[in-house]
Amino acid sequence: MARLEIATPSGKSVYQIHDEFVTIGREVGNHLRLDDPAIAPVHLRLIHGQGGYRLEIADTALKVQVNGETCGARALQPNDRIQIGGTVLTFVDEHAAPPPAPRPAPRQASPADTTARGPQPAHSARTASTQHATPAPAAARHAVHHAAPAATHQGTHHHAGQHESGHHAGHHAGHHHHHHGPKKQGKMPPWLMWVSIGAVSSVVLLILLRLLGAGSYYREESSPEHWLQVAEAQFNDRDFMRAIDSCQNAELRKPDAETMQRIRALRERIQKGQLRDQDQAALDGAKHALESMQQLEASYPSTSRPRPVVRELARNAQQWLKSYSEIVRRYPESASSVQTVQDLYDRTATLAQLDKPDDATDVIFAVERRLAPPRPLYREALFVADGYISAHPNDPNIGKLRDRREGVVTAAKAEFDRHEATARSLLAAGQWAAARSELQLMRNVIVIDAWSKVADALDKDIQRVSK
Repeated sequence: MARLEIATPSGKSVYQIHDEFVTIGREVGNHLRLDDPAIAPVHLRLIHGQGGYRLEIADTALKVQVNGETCGARALQPNDRIQIGGTVLTFVDEHAAPPPAPRPAPRQASPADTTARGPQPAHSARTASTQHATPAPAAARHAVHHAAPAATHQGTHHHAGQHESGHHAGHHAGHHHHHHGPKKQGKMPPWLMWVSIGAVSSVVLLILLRLLGAGSYYREESSPEHWLQVAEAQFNDRDFMRAIDSCQNAELRKPDAETMQRIRALRERIQKGQLRDQDQAALDGAKHALESMQQLEASYPSTSRPRPVVRELARNAQQWLKSYSEIVRRYPESASSVQTVQDLYDRTATLAQLDKPDDATDVIFAVERRLAPPRPLYREALFVADGYISAHPNDPNIGKLRDRREGVVTAAKAEFDRHEATARSLLAAGQWAAARSELQLMRNVIVIDAWSKVADALDKDIQRVSK
């Protein structure tokens, strides 16, 4: 079930969405009525289709922000924040499909897998054969070297044999001593070499940091004056959260009395800046609503101002004072607006007779107001008229309202047919994008359900030709 969570300066509420087509505006007759002078009589439309809910602005001259960005028509996603004046609508759709999960990346074979599956390297056989052909070790050659003199001395004189044997033994012992003597001393162990390099590097680094003034930098960073300057710069950039953190860092570094006073003064400025950011949406809404009232008053001179105009001016001024006066008074540059709206209410309240309900004449005026923008709001005009006709069938002037309703339908059909002819002409010329734009304009003026079939048929023709 989809819903709109409504947040206004006066409180919060929830609107459950049950209809396929929902109008949102200030006047009675909308599905969702919002008492905010910054909101037009019919400001937004919420349309449910196959792809979900779509938000449309009733008139291009109106303003609406979705997630902080000014926009027109767009598809709504869960948790989108729709802001009109001082009112924020959060769209919640519990049945919306979750975004698709990302596909896992394909696994790449590791070098170990390739080695396990691949054939043995070609050089393995060559290595084995080479090992078999390796010359005999030095010990074997040494044995042969000593065996040859022994064979040569066979049969010699016994004394000579002893002499030769002793000489050979001494030579062999000396030769053995030469090969197996102790290793040379004095080579530095690797670990001691790395420790020495690290110690020397640390000393060099400390000397460089001292020459570059690193100590003064760290002493400056640890001072409250440094952090106060950082907070000032962040405040000027309107980064209020970081500015508060920097003020806290300055307070933790034991500032003197004068610096502490400056920190407190900056904190007050930060709090005012944060409050201004929170109030900015309401201030913009108050400004827009005041401009709308002034334009309406200027369009009808006081000497010939119809009663419905007076009632709308008085009603809007009354609601403006209720919604915005407290916020606007906080700021000197806008405080005078409160008196301007109060004067407007005083001029119109007596003649408006707001204690009496609207009659057919008031509703006809409301219909004309919806047809006045550069792009007439036919559906909204019929919605207001039909709501009053069904609720007050015995109004003496109900006949005039019915006639005006038929005129709205005739005007809407003429515009629908004109856009259809233009779209088919563009389609025949191969201009599919322009044809789709005309199709959208056709759908904007549909007030009879049967017209949707004509638009759907044209949509299929565009899709077939553009493939």
